[in-house]
Amino acid sequence: MPNEKMPVEKPLATVVLKHPVTFGTETIKTLEFRRRLKARDFFGIKIGGMKFDDYVTLISRAVNIPGPVLEEMDAEDFTAACVVADSFLSSGPVISNPV
Repeated sequence: MPNEKMPVEKPLATVVLKHPVTFGTETIKTLEFRRRLKARDFFGIKIGGMKFDDYVTLISRAVNIPGPVLEEMDAEDFTAACVVADSFLSSGPVISNPV
């Protein structure tokens, strides 16, 4: 239908950058996590002992911003984004009942 706007879902988490990043003509002021992480977000990432590069890849996929942009973030802001990404991960092993 014409002029009908799509509903905008509220992000699950938003990181407001204390030090915005300028990339080309665009200034990134926030990172919005609009969905939970999915298995596909972890392709190529070793879960145990994640490295800086892995976090760049994971957050890039989650917020739909290219990795090179995230690489320019201030360490304080990047750490805040990592905390949000970590919050989506399991806090421990799942215990199931054996059959």
